[in-house]
Amino acid sequence: MPTSRACAVAIRFRIGRRSCRPHAAAARGILAGSSSGTLLAAALRYCAEQREPKRVVTLLPDNGNKYLSKMFNDSWMADQGLIERPHHGDLRDIISRRHDEGAAVIVRPDDT
Repeated sequence: MPTSRACAVAIRFRIGRRSCRPHAAAARGILAGSSSGTLLAAALRYCAEQREPKRVVTLLPDNGNKYLSKMFNDSWMADQGLIERPHHGDLRDIISRRHDEGAAVIVRPDDT
């Protein structure tokens, strides 16, 4: 008979937010929120630390519908320092933020 054992794994908020996109959304088509990303990151870390295969269960308590303009938006994630985008130090940094993706940056003459 299988036994169950509770385990706690500490995950930084930043890691949890980043984990949701590649592991849940991109790979599995799961629209999960940042809390789910944190739990998923903890489960993946726990699995990586095991020496023999185990069945691991974690719950995904939220969905990502309220994060569409933030966590699933590359420009917002880059602005928050959660993902890296190449920086060129010229107009390419502004032009690469496509208006049709909602990532346009408006620059006025008096802006510095």
